[in-house]
This record gives sequence, C-alpha cells and structure tokens, in this order.
Amino acid sequence: MKKFFIVFILLFALINLSLAQSEKKVDSLSTSKSNIPNIIPLYEPIIGSYKILPTDESHQDASLVKFIENLKKCIQYKDTSELFSIIDTAIVLSYGGLQIGKKVFSKEWNLDSPENSSLWDILKEKIRLGGTFESDGENKYFQFPYAISNKAFRKLNLFLDPYFSLVCISSDAKVFIQPDTNSNRIGLLNYDIVRRDINYRGTGFIKIFSLDNKITGFALSSDFIGIADRKLIIKKDKNGTWRITSFAPFD
Repeated sequence: MKKFFIVFILLFALINLSLAQSEKKVDSLSTSKSNIPNIIPLYEPIIGSYKILPTDESHQDASLVKFIENLKKCIQYKDTSELFSIIDTAIVLSYGGLQIGKKVFSKEWNLDSPENSSLWDILKEKIRLGGTFESDGENKYFQFPYAISNKAFRKLNLFLDPYFSLVCISSDAKVFIQPDTNSNRIGLLNYDIVRRDINYRGTGFIKIFSLDNKITGFALSSDFIGIADRKLIIKKDKNGTWRITSFAPFD
C-alpha cells in the first residue's frame, strides 16, 4: 500500500510538471505573436502583378511634337498669353462640377499672378512623364500622363476604385515599415498599381497595399500618382489644330 501511494505521488508530480511546461510554451508563443504588428489589409487581395510601364507615344505625330515643344516654352517662361492661345474656349476643369472655360481656368490656377501659380510645375511634371493616344468612340486625343492611361487599364481588365488607387511612377520606390526613410525597408515597387490606406493622413508619405497584399507599408508620395488625378487632354479642333481641351480629374 505504501509503495502504491509513493508511485501515485510520483505520477501526480510528473503530470503537473508536464502541464506547467506546456502552459509556459503557450505563454511564450502568445507573447511572441503579440509582438508582430497587427496589419489588417483594407481590401481583399487580388492575385497577380499589375504594372503600368512608362511610355510616350507623342513622337508618332510630328504636329503634336511641335505643339508640345511650344507648350514646354509656355511653361518655362510662364507665358499666359501663349498658353491661352492654345487652350480651347470650352476647356474642362471639372466634369462633375461643370467647370468650363478660359475664365474658370484662369481663376482656378491664379493666372492673374502667373509667377505665383502652381500650374506650371504641375504641367511640367505631367508632360515629363509622357503620354498616350486615346479614343472615346470616334474622337481621338492625346493624354498626359501615361500612368493613368485609359488604354493601359483596359488592357489589364482590372477594376479599381480610382479614388483609392495609385500608380507607381518610379522603377525603385522603396516601401518602409514606418513613414520614415530611416526605418526598415520591407519592399520595393516598380511601376506597380497599388491601393492606398485612406485612413492615413501623414505628410510626404502614403500607406500602401500591393494588390496581392504581399507588401504593406509606407512610401514617398512623390513616387505615385493617383488614378483619379488630373489628365491633360489635347485634341485637334475642326481645323486640325491641336488644343488643350481638358485639365480635369476623374470626377
């Protein structure tokens, strides 16, 4: 009886020791998991890689090349007189808000004080990126920038909310774990289409999700352009003369 009691005590002690070790492992695992950032994507992942590669089709039309060179000179010298001569009388600034006309354009971009207008730098960047020939039925036109080309998105057959989607315009856009270029780098984007975190309101950085959700982090906002951003539309009028007909966002 005494021997049985001793064996029982030993078995009881071994069982308690085993349970204690198991609980310790579980606690350790829980602590380890709690240190992992809880990053929850805002969207369901779309499998696959989607990119809009740089292109410029303007060289396909000699008259367009000449028009763009003249436009570049307008921008360089902030020449409002020449700029207004190549703008269509019914230029569109907003489709949703029905903002149309040269007077509206001038007021919108503060062209009464051209030296202080932000228009020149914005136009310069749009043109620098290059553009594409587009078509909306029978009407053909040229559009800057290439990155939000209707033609390119039709080829991808990809539906995205334009207000929350961006195109990387850099071959090596770094993605960081924090909105700080000194923080750890967690990825590299190369002309990829991404989604943005609409809840992040930082300055100089945006929080992005790759479409396959393999990369989630912060990147410099200057490396991206919004799909809903302004497009510079150039069309030929009835006389065959190129005119700027629209400088409007997706609205």
